[in-house]
Amino acid sequence: MKKILCVLMICLSLVMTKPLLAGTCEGGEEFQGAVNGHTYCRSNSTMTWWAAFEWCKKQGRKLASMNQLCIDWAGGSGNLCPNMVVSTDNRYVWSSNPHINIQAVYVVLSSGYIGVNNRSGGAFAVCY
Repeated sequence: MKKILCVLMICLSLVMTKPLLAGTCEGGEEFQGAVNGHTYCRSNSTMTWWAAFEWCKKQGRKLASMNQLCIDWAGGSGNLCPNMVVSTDNRYVWSSNPHINIQAVYVVLSSGYIGVNNRSGGAFAVCY
């Protein structure tokens, strides 16, 4: 019984002293959503939609979905996403949402405009 208690205490102390692994943002820049205040990570370079998934995975995060980027998104393009109006430049960021055939949904960080682009085109990754 004493041995089991000792092992349990050692395991418990290891769990309590080991920090939780949070996602990183190496090679990118963190920013906060204008409405929800969530911290996102945006890559510093453009990439294809598929590469954006991998880049976020390397950060310990996931490519953000439209529902994570735009709280009230009802689908489609042409709408605005107030949560993503966070910059004065016209950077396009990929969402994880695919669109018809070979397209995917993106958001423009200066206006919140929601559009679609060819998945092999260049946009920045944005991780949740």
